[in-house]
Amino acid sequence: MTDALEDWLKPFAKDHAEMTGGLALYLSSPRADFLKGSLVSVNWDLETIETHKKEVEEGALQVHWIPLLPMGGGKGW
Repeated sequence: MTDALEDWLKPFAKDHAEMTGGLALYLSSPRADFLKGSLVSVNWDLETIETHKKEVEEGALQVHWIPLLPMGGGKGW
């Protein structure tokens, strides 16, 4: 929680700022190479994520965007 946080968001601000630095450090190491292109959250237990390395490598944490408008080859709705 910081001074910049709006009052209505304060009940949800449970994470510590150090967690962001820790995740950035982990992601910059070769140990986290299997997470490239994946969506991760700062409050996830990284040791647990590592136990699911195979599923992650198969795309379990990949984000797939669905085109809503018929641009760039998309069909839209």
